[in-house]
Amino acid sequence: MDLGQDWFIGLDTGWANWSVLYHHVNRGTLQKPRTVFKPYKQGVDILDGPLQWCGSWLHEVGTMRNEFLAADNRLVVAEILSLHLIAARQIRLFDY
Repeated sequence: MDLGQDWFIGLDTGWANWSVLYHHVNRGTLQKPRTVFKPYKQGVDILDGPLQWCGSWLHEVGTMRNEFLAADNRLVVAEILSLHLIAARQIRLFDY
């Protein structure tokens, strides 16, 4: 998998896989989810700790300028994902 961008054909992160995985999909039929940027927690400036939500998909934006906030952000993201990881372990998607 190539999670790089392919700006030359107008595609963002991960779409460098277009020719390998998605070439059969009609791009005109794809729907773009609503995208919002929010601070990772209340009281933190959005520039210091943004989370990008694309529909229900969470993207941890890597623009942390403060090491403490970066570590704190990871804890918040881990908490957000914890229930999903527990469920994945129960159905043995991950074996760790």
